[in-house]
Amino acid sequence: MKSVIVKVLVTSLRVCAVSQALLSRGSSKARLSKWAKNILVEDTSVQALLAELEELTRQEHRMVSAHTLTLTNQAVRNTAALLEKSELEDEKQRISRLKALLDPVSASGQVYSAINESRIPDSGKWIEGRIRKWWNGDEPLLWIHGGPGVGKSYLASKIIGDLAQTGTALVASFFCKNNDVDLRSFNKALRTLAWQVVVQRPSFAVHAEEFCLKGDAGNTHMELFFSLLENTYTRATDRKFRVRVVLVGRDSIGGILDEHSLGWVHGIEINNHQNKDDLHTFVVDSLQRSKLFRNASEFQDEVVKEICAQAEGLWEWANLVIKSLSRCRTREQIRKVVKSMPKGISAMLSKEIQRLTKELSASDTMSDDEAGSQVDQLNIILSFVTLAQIPLTVEILNLVLEILLGEEVLNLEDDLHKVYSSLFSLRVRGPKEDDGEYLGTAVVTLRHSSFYEFFNSLSTSDIGPLHVNREQAGADFLYVLLYAVAKSNAPSSYMSLGMLRNYAHNYLPWHLEATDPGQVEASRRRDISSLLASLIGNELLLEKWIIDPVYTQSYFDHNSHASSQISTLGQYWWGCNDRETANHAAKIVLNWLAPDQRRLLEETAGNQTFPFGILFSPMARFSAYVWLSPDEILEEDGLPAALSILLHAYNEITTIPTTSGEASKLTDTKRDLQADRIIQVAESQGLLKTAMWHARVAQALLHHCYFEEAIVHFQISLNECDESTTFSKQSLSVIHKNMSRACKAAGRHQKALEHLDLAISMTDKPDDSAHGIDGHIADLLDTAYIEFRVNKIDKAISTAQRAWEEFSRIENRHRLRFGALLQSFLATFSELRQIHRLRSVWDFALEHSEDIVPMRLKGIEEDNFASFLVDAFVHHPRVMHSVLHYVLTPEDTEYLNLIASIPVFDEHELGNMGTEMQFYLASVLFEKGRSKDAVQKWCENVTISKLDNRWWMVLVQKYSLSRLAAVCLYVPEIPLRGVDSLVLTEESFSEVALVVSSWLQSNGDSSGAQNLLCEVVQRCITLLSDDDPRNDIDAFVALFKALLLTTDDDEDLRAVSYLIKTWKWESTEPEKSNDTERVIHDALPDSLDRVHLADDQSPGQNSELEDGQAEPDETWSIVDILSECFICRHEIRSPSQWYFCRSCPSTALCRPCYWDIQEKRVVLQDHPHGFTGKCSGEHSFFYTGQALRKNELVPQGMVPLIDANGQKRVVWVDEWKERLSKKWKYTKTDMTDSFDGGLSKWCMQALPEAQRVRWASFFEV
Repeated sequence: MKSVIVKVLVTSLRVCAVSQALLSRGSSKARLSKWAKNILVEDTSVQALLAELEELTRQEHRMVSAHTLTLTNQAVRNTAALLEKSELEDEKQRISRLKALLDPVSASGQVYSAINESRIPDSGKWIEGRIRKWWNGDEPLLWIHGGPGVGKSYLASKIIGDLAQTGTALVASFFCKNNDVDLRSFNKALRTLAWQVVVQRPSFAVHAEEFCLKGDAGNTHMELFFSLLENTYTRATDRKFRVRVVLVGRDSIGGILDEHSLGWVHGIEINNHQNKDDLHTFVVDSLQRSKLFRNASEFQDEVVKEICAQAEGLWEWANLVIKSLSRCRTREQIRKVVKSMPKGISAMLSKEIQRLTKELSASDTMSDDEAGSQVDQLNIILSFVTLAQIPLTVEILNLVLEILLGEEVLNLEDDLHKVYSSLFSLRVRGPKEDDGEYLGTAVVTLRHSSFYEFFNSLSTSDIGPLHVNREQAGADFLYVLLYAVAKSNAPSSYMSLGMLRNYAHNYLPWHLEATDPGQVEASRRRDISSLLASLIGNELLLEKWIIDPVYTQSYFDHNSHASSQISTLGQYWWGCNDRETANHAAKIVLNWLAPDQRRLLEETAGNQTFPFGILFSPMARFSAYVWLSPDEILEEDGLPAALSILLHAYNEITTIPTTSGEASKLTDTKRDLQADRIIQVAESQGLLKTAMWHARVAQALLHHCYFEEAIVHFQISLNECDESTTFSKQSLSVIHKNMSRACKAAGRHQKALEHLDLAISMTDKPDDSAHGIDGHIADLLDTAYIEFRVNKIDKAISTAQRAWEEFSRIENRHRLRFGALLQSFLATFSELRQIHRLRSVWDFALEHSEDIVPMRLKGIEEDNFASFLVDAFVHHPRVMHSVLHYVLTPEDTEYLNLIASIPVFDEHELGNMGTEMQFYLASVLFEKGRSKDAVQKWCENVTISKLDNRWWMVLVQKYSLSRLAAVCLYVPEIPLRGVDSLVLTEESFSEVALVVSSWLQSNGDSSGAQNLLCEVVQRCITLLSDDDPRNDIDAFVALFKALLLTTDDDEDLRAVSYLIKTWKWESTEPEKSNDTERVIHDALPDSLDRVHLADDQSPGQNSELEDGQAEPDETWSIVDILSECFICRHEIRSPSQWYFCRSCPSTALCRPCYWDIQEKRVVLQDHPHGFTGKCSGEHSFFYTGQALRKNELVPQGMVPLIDANGQKRVVWVDEWKERLSKKWKYTKTDMTDSFDGGLSKWCMQALPEAQRVRWASFFEV
């Protein structure tokens, strides 16, 4: 204790000495400046000593609390890192959250890299002194300006690099370009700049969120930007303002600066005098690379001098001249070219275009037709590159040429590099750009931004055949995009149009609006009209533009199922927020249609007067038949999901609203449609309610997750089919399989099994299933799962073994979803407790890992088996935890090393699933004796950033903290060296408190244990009393766990168990009335006294009530989602039929394991829990009972209470909460200040000395 006090005094004196030294030198003004600097910005020379003093003071407080010198020594060793680590954790969380919010674009960085790589070394030295003078001066703004083509972008890249290299400046940059929607958005520019600041200075993240623009500023980006500058910088601004802005742009910006009272901004002009040396170097270097002047150095100097003299500082002009010289062969030709070149980029471009036209037309190796074709090619490329909303790839341009010219064009990329290099530049699309499909492909742009301006304002009469006619080129662009949407392959090469279709789905609406149909040639307009008419009126094309077919797979299914959704392109018309917008979008298409085609639509639209109704009435009619009256139901037909939404949107848009509220906002087409609306829109189509009608309505209900309603309509369909036999064998097979899915989701497993057996029996051979042989195998696994759920255990095992035998005999595994099926077998054998088969599947996966399609994740790119393991954890985290529990032993060093080496993946790679995987991997490592690796992974989970603060990640992190707390208290032999101090968050309070309470109880401190439980219960009651019913389940689960640790409150424990079983997402409490109370007490079910009171099943069975008798459990995915049976590691899927230990927190047993223990087949002490030591056979367990029967339910908003004598009564939940709060009220003398400093502070007071030392070295106090 004395040594620490001495250190505190010594450090205090050192702080005073350094401060005195700083303030005693220089004039009064200098001393005042130093004082202000230390007060306001925390001079680093003093900050370190202050930090040390603060931490030493904190250590002194710890010693007083702990009364031990050991605590002090341990704390001193960690002093330097404690505060810094805590701050870094918060910063990492903010940074990840901000990246998702800011969504920065990478295209600007790619432009900067391309410019910087091509910049001549040591160029731009002339501006270094001016930048340095400005930087050291008072002006916050600098404007560097010049005409087009003088090298502004190259100079900007130099300034960015130079400032960044100084180490004293935080530099953020953004390159604005008109040829990319991402680079002409003011919103995206600000968000990208903010992100660059956050990356370099994480502390800025604290302030950055409030500056995130939620909507794009559109065409007002320039006005907004300069208004922002005007509001930020005025003459009255502090001359030492810490944020500096460098504007690099055209001379025209000067007028805008004046308009916004920024005429005072200092400017640096780039002209011929300024950049003459750099231009000279560029010309010399370019001519030397051309090897045109080999052995003619004097003539080269002459040409260089002439080019530089005439260029007038225009780099791009000089570049065009140099490219023209490459075609010369004599000195006179070279002199003539240099002297005859017109001045200025526009004049030079005009001449270059004329030259290209003449050269291509006069080619000796081509016929006239071919020459004309090459001119056409260049004209098409020029037009499309100029008008594209994002830079196009060479592959897309190849497809464009083939569609417009009717034949495949070869060697286009070579032509762009050589023949057309004076106009275009190519760069390879980088890995950080948005669309991964384009990775590694060449992106084509015009050489300079001034080229876009030139071609957009070009007068065709002055140029000839090479030009950009915006209206005609826009129509060609629109035709190509519609062709790509309507067709699958290019006309000649039959190449896939996928890349071009991707562009169309994102930008077709823009091109529709940007081109005036009245200015387009009649022939092209007819082409466009025909394509639009075919898309609108052809049901076979519906899935090419309005609807996207997708495949979905529910958690308990091994097979994927066809579904559909409104596509990105379809959302332009069908996803509008209001009727006015929808009708405007439809009117744009109507304006493109030929008069006869539009007249036909108007005639067939009936009484529809809205543009939307006129345009889409044919689609609505055939969509109704496709949905409700098809000839046959195919397994790959998932259209009911989207068509029900589409027809509902059509009705909503084309119906005249009767109230003002109806006119305000339309239904969100990206969300599931409500069951009553699905039935309503189906009935509104006016079709007969046949067996097919009911089947297709049921399919729509199933897709939108209304399982009970789907069962009703499937059953009606099957009943009518029995009477009239209207369905084909294929249709019946699909109906029975869908009925099985609905029954399984609703908990009716016996019915689900019957229908699945019927569906499989109607499939003649395995290859008939939707996905071939792997679909057949997945069906068998689904059958085994349902057989197990209805207690046909032997049959389920036989079915699963049959599936495995068929699967392992397949040789052509490339046809299979190999990795997915391996995961399904691991899940199935784990569920069936066929432990001896798990290792064979594991070894089979390792042996044939080359057949697994890997996940390309950083750190495991070359390891297919590691990739398989990660993918399996993402899709089946609990199952894989159970598998590793059984498959691995402490001697499997190679496998354990692999598990330990799996890195923490970026949240954008795996999302929140990565943290859950690390939680389970840590648990496996701990169980197998690798405690150090386990603790490390749990710590990584705690310190990883939260993406958007998602609840799932918060949940995993609080469980990781509870595991670490258990290791800290229960397993003192595990060293904690190298572990950074961790912060106990508010979200983790209950979980960690239960661990501490359990430890205190088992070590004789009943009072401390009870105090902690009181705090947990009171927090749960507070959460239940807020205005958000959605978080009630969190409070119920935490309350259930707390009450488990008390042996004298079974009445409340049973009540909480009931509330968990009956909780639903949409539940709300009804208003209380005396009449309701009378009905409740009169109709109290006699069976209520059986709830929870007895173990109502024979040993080892998994029971299931008969269909329709039980209320389906809707809480399997929300009740303590990381808890499991601590012996077999099976998950808690339902709050029913589980045994919870009354002494060990978060410790549960499934029925089979519980009865194995009761009948002495398993010794409980042989299975360490892994977190709180070994669960003793002397501990008592609470059985949660069966799923509630429907006659056991009480009215919503009430809860049944059953005392130890079996007396039952029903009370309001609010009344029960009030009674519970009084019962668990702690005394103020014990608890008034206990938790003000957090749980860690309370633990430092309540824990024994040895545990305080360990706790302080583990958690931040």
